[in-house]
Amino acid sequence: MPSLQWTPRRAVLFLSRAVVAVVVATVLGVLLSSAAAVASFVTARPLLSMAGGLDVLPDVALVFAAGSAFALGLGFVLRNTAGTLVAVFLLMLVLPLVLPNFGNEWLTALARLLPGSGAAFLLIGQVPGMTWTSSVVTLLCWAAGALLLGWLRLSRDDANR
Repeated sequence: MPSLQWTPRRAVLFLSRAVVAVVVATVLGVLLSSAAAVASFVTARPLLSMAGGLDVLPDVALVFAAGSAFALGLGFVLRNTAGTLVAVFLLMLVLPLVLPNFGNEWLTALARLLPGSGAAFLLIGQVPGMTWTSSVVTLLCWAAGALLLGWLRLSRDDANR
């Protein structure tokens, strides 16, 4: 990893990458979602209202922060851009939607434990069996776990592997 040639202290590298990536993704995500909401309101004014529109911004910020921390942690764990994108795509979008459709209770319970279910509940509020608290805990646990595993991989393994 060329970055380790310039900053051999892995803790500094990991912390700086994590903070910058999460803050930038969160700020840009909230700004873009706010701009999309305003554009939707302007173009469809009689059908949409902005009442309570600002109440959802903290949840949007939490989803962006936890999602970007999760993706960053997986990136450090897998050290493969394509693998990280596929894993994040599956865990955030595909599996939470597909697993409940099989009709097995344990698959539905497993889907509720995935980070995408927590994000879906915070953004649209229509995930059966989830509450605001359970969705926040789910997102934060996945993000913290991925960051911990990423840190362990970076601190213990050679950067060339």
